[in-house]
Amino acid sequence: MGKARLNKSLLEKMARKLKRTPQSVREGISKRASRRDMTAEAAQVQWAKELNISTAGAFQALAPHLQQQVRDRRPSAQTAARATRVEPASSRSARRPDDGIREAINLLLVDPEVKARCADLLRARRKFDRPVNQATLVLEDRLRTLGNVKERLVGASLAAKVLHPKNPLLRISDENDVQEGIYFVCAGLVSVFRNPTHHHLTDKVTREDALSVCGFVDAILRILDQGKRVQPASASPSDGSPRPAAPVPQSQSRSEKREPTSGEIMAARRSQIYKDHVRRIMHPDEPVDPEY
Repeated sequence: MGKARLNKSLLEKMARKLKRTPQSVREGISKRASRRDMTAEAAQVQWAKELNISTAGAFQALAPHLQQQVRDRRPSAQTAARATRVEPASSRSARRPDDGIREAINLLLVDPEVKARCADLLRARRKFDRPVNQATLVLEDRLRTLGNVKERLVGASLAAKVLHPKNPLLRISDENDVQEGIYFVCAGLVSVFRNPTHHHLTDKVTREDALSVCGFVDAILRILDQGKRVQPASASPSDGSPRPAAPVPQSQSRSEKREPTSGEIMAARRSQIYKDHVRRIMHPDEPVDPEY
């Protein structure tokens, strides 16, 4: 295919109108012609019409079949308005690359506390261990508040105090498997994410990792907020009399340990798999300890 014979005079007028070089306009004409399945000569005249540039002479110079292409592809008023609007450089530069990050934050972070403490850190350029630190700190604080824990407990010990299915302070579900699952998730979060970011500084956490952790913590907080506070089993009855001690079966020795149920075994395995996966993210250069 021969090289397109564009109207040079019209090309220069278009370049001045668009404040671009003739070569840049020529490339734009070629792209338009390809998108619209027409010749470059017809595409040039059509684009010039959209720019409100006089095209009478250039149109008459076209072959009849090329003139027909221009007629068949007349632009709409909306298209012409877009074409004549020359976007200033300041407006083009205003499209910040972090617009997508803002959208992801608004989509993933619903909890006001998590969003207030993590959104600005997630929009930063580095040091993404900080939003992970803050998100897990909010999780700990929420556990402490919802469970009304007055003791100085942190991490997995705090999660066990509030959520352990044997004697929970916050009941998430009447089904022990669900209660046990949320306990293992919270214990895993504080063990795998809280501890490394609260005790060490690391630059290995990417923005994507931090967004995932903050979004996951946000989802867990919504589940916790729907739980019901439970009266501690060790509390005395409302009449002030001491609670009688639970009888101990004579047939069971104190040193005898209860065999874990199949549900407990599966939950422990899921928790271990989750911890190993997350540890690979946090510490990619370190081998995963099967006992971690």
